Amino acid sequence: MGNGVLVFNPEVVTTATDTRSYFPVWGGPVPGATLCYSWTTAQPCAGFPATATHPGVGGGATRDYGYTYDATTRCLIALGDAGILFSVDPGTGATPRVHSGAAVTLKPSDFYCDGSSGHVQGYTEARLEAIDLAASTSPRRPSRSPTPTEPSSPRPPSHPPAPSTSAASPPPTIRPSPSPSSSS
Repeated sequence: MGNGVLVFNPEVVTTATDTRSYFPVWGGPVPGATLCYSWTTAQPCAGFPATATHPGVGGGATRDYGYTYDATTRCLIALGDAGILFSVDPGTGATPRVHSGAAVTLKPSDFYCDGSSGHVQGYTEARLEAIDLAASTSPRRPSRSPTPTEPSSPRPPSHPPAPSTSAASPPPTIRPSPSPSSSS
């Protein structure tokens, strides 16, 4: 690696298939980089560059000195002497690491005061509004009822919003669009 290169204590990440150590390095000719070693294969990590530099972060001069693994985003969160907090893909060494996604389950009976099922035949789409994924990962009830697709059913009254676990953000609003009705 060259003279003057500093190697810091690694972040060890264990998954179902591998145990890896990620070493922060900088100094001398290296403005900031990550090295990866697989304890499972007893060699440098497959798919990871021998020296993963970070040219897209602070012009590459990150001067890495520590990582922590975030199991939720599956990212290494990195910090260096340059004072830049950034993410690293633990599989490829790419920076910044972008990972996002969410899942929502709709139970139509939750939208009716009687709690019964069978009111709704289907939805063509549902839109989530006013979501702050950073505020909480706990499920919340929607604050507005969807429109049922049964033409003979009157629109049910809305449920009041469930108590929020976070004062910082309102619960998400779900606004489904009804599917076209085939009966008259």
